Order: sequence, then structure tokens, then C-alpha cells
Amino acid sequence: MRAEKQFEYTQDSVLSSAYRSKLCEKEKIIIMEIGYEQIDSASAFVDYVYEEYGLSKSTVWYNLKKLKKKGILSFAEKGEEQKPLELTKLGIMLMRNLASMGAKGYEIELSLRKGLATQL
Repeated sequence: MRAEKQFEYTQDSVLSSAYRSKLCEKEKIIIMEIGYEQIDSASAFVDYVYEEYGLSKSTVWYNLKKLKKKGILSFAEKGEEQKPLELTKLGIMLMRNLASMGAKGYEIELSLRKGLATQL
């Protein structure tokens, strides 16, 4: 029982510290799009988000690097050994939390897919 409470406390503190850094809507979309997947290359993912949401490639790269710096996802950058784009344990916890928060993220996703990305 103690181990469960310790895990809950640790998980809650990690999530609250991650939310203190406030994720922008674009970061939330990236987290939800990656999900449990292991994507072969970050470049392919950037192309996908560009085509699907109309966000500029530089914006997607910028947000990927911010999320990597926050410890939410990992991927290989230029000069690094090849590794897939994927969420870290923290990223998976955040994704689950975002998914449980409801439809707000999906409303944003739908508006972006309709070409309203410039309003963000």
C-alpha cells in the first residue's frame, strides 16, 4: 500500500511540475499525435503535422525541441545516433492526462484541420 501511495505522489508531482511549464496547444497536439507510437524519424512526423494541420515545419520543429528539452519526448537530432520519435514516461503520463481531460484537445484538432491554425 505504501508503494502505491508513493507512486501516486510521485506521479502527481511530476505532472504538476510539467503543467507548471504550461503546454501550448501545439505541444498538446504533438503529444496526442505521437501517442504510444514509435515514429521512425522526426522529419517524417514534421511533414505529417505540416500536411495534416497546416503548421509550418519550423513551428513543429521548434515545439518538438521544446518538448524534448522538457523531457516529454525523445528523438534523434542532427549528428545524434538514429532513434525513433517517441514519448518518454513523463510524456505518456501527460498524454493520458490530456486524453482524460476530454474533448477540448479534439476541438482544437478539428479547428486546425479546418485550416484555422493561423489563429493559434
